[in-house]
Amino acid sequence: MTEQHLTAGQVRQLIHYDPLSGALTWKRRHRKWFKSDRSFNAWNNRFSGKRAGSCRKQIRNGYAYRVVSLFGKIYMEHQLVWLLMTGDFPDFPIDHLNRDATDNRWRNISKSSPQENARNLSMMRSNSSGVTGVSWHKGVGKWVAQCRVNGRLHHIGSFEKIKDAEMAIKDFRLRHGFSEEHGLSHARYAKQAREEVRCE
Repeated sequence: MTEQHLTAGQVRQLIHYDPLSGALTWKRRHRKWFKSDRSFNAWNNRFSGKRAGSCRKQIRNGYAYRVVSLFGKIYMEHQLVWLLMTGDFPDFPIDHLNRDATDNRWRNISKSSPQENARNLSMMRSNSSGVTGVSWHKGVGKWVAQCRVNGRLHHIGSFEKIKDAEMAIKDFRLRHGFSEEHGLSHARYAKQAREEVRCE
């Protein structure tokens, strides 16, 4: 079964969603979903009432998110949430307002575009300056600030002090519609995600 054939009605038979906590929970499954009484009883005894899915992390930046296996396919948890709440499977990016992709409370997710989603990202693990978009240029002996907007790389300037480069790039991003938290360290929500049940 593909996402094109996955309906809210089918998912609602199997999963309960709590908009306030953001949690998806397995419902007790009807006998029709199983080939035998044994598998029917075994599945319900093990999973019924338990949190659905598991937590994964992107290797490049440690960004945590939740996934759920359904009908032999892996779905992002926020995709299923959107389907359950709206009746439509999302064919667009979904943004998490607090930048925590494990937090799928209904008030924390919104329809986005690739461009909007790219303006609310965390700092890459490969960053060495501590400031997203700022790097040391050996040739000129200065801190260089650059930012990509809609595929175009903008050179903001070269600075003696990294603090000046940081201020310049933050001002540039705000003027171009970036989130105030874009480029910040992911440590805050990643640490919280590891500590909370939803990512165990």
